[in-house]
Amino acid sequence: MRKLYLFIYLFSCLPIFPNNPPPNNAIALSLGGASAAHHSPFSIEYNSANLVWSPSQFGFNAQNRFGIGDYSSLFVVNSFKLDKAALGLSFLMDQGELITYKTQVAFAKKIEENISVGIALNHLLFKSINPYYKKKHTVTFNLGVSYIANPKMEVGFQISNPTHSQLIQYPNESIPTNTRLGICYSITPNIKAYLDGIQSTNEPLNGCIGLEIYREEYTVRGGFNFNQVVGLGLTFKKKSIHFDIGLSIHNVLGLSPAINGRHAW
Repeated sequence: MRKLYLFIYLFSCLPIFPNNPPPNNAIALSLGGASAAHHSPFSIEYNSANLVWSPSQFGFNAQNRFGIGDYSSLFVVNSFKLDKAALGLSFLMDQGELITYKTQVAFAKKIEENISVGIALNHLLFKSINPYYKKKHTVTFNLGVSYIANPKMEVGFQISNPTHSQLIQYPNESIPTNTRLGICYSITPNIKAYLDGIQSTNEPLNGCIGLEIYREEYTVRGGFNFNQVVGLGLTFKKKSIHFDIGLSIHNVLGLSPAINGRHAW
């Protein structure tokens, strides 16, 4: 229990840390963004320490935001399970007024049977549709921790870009720092609840709550967050292949659909 208190203390001591980035896969989208304690190859983005608990998988995600063609993204990831460790590789292309290309390499390792740590190095390339702005390259990193408190509860924590990497010198613009603390609790053998708290630079706290109900070949998800977003989703699996469908609903901006494909090695 002392270890659990330590996670909560670390989170509470950090300053209110970019605008909260939107979920970049259908699972996180359907859980309202709650993903710090969720296991999948997409954990490379939300808590790389969780790759230790995830199977080796190749996955991809495609999504659109609010029905606007220029606001879409493609995310490809590959995770490799090792003995008490894991590796992850990913590439993200996020379109919008600012186009982002993100390449990520992650390594996770168990330091005890119920605790793992992870680090991810990120290369970011920013381009703007406005020709006035030049291309910008930068490197950031993420640090994550996962703690299985007991068979029913798991805690995940990640801090992204703790060095607050500079993007533009004049005027001074930096890539925001994000911190995320999440809990997964197994209500029954087939029902899990997720709760995340997210803080970003100069932004208020965002809370995410999700519920996952799974049975044999199907998983149903739902969730919401404080940014007036509701998520819904469904997973169908057949042997080593998984298809995830997610949908987020904003009460003003509208619908954002997403789809994942995953294949276990």
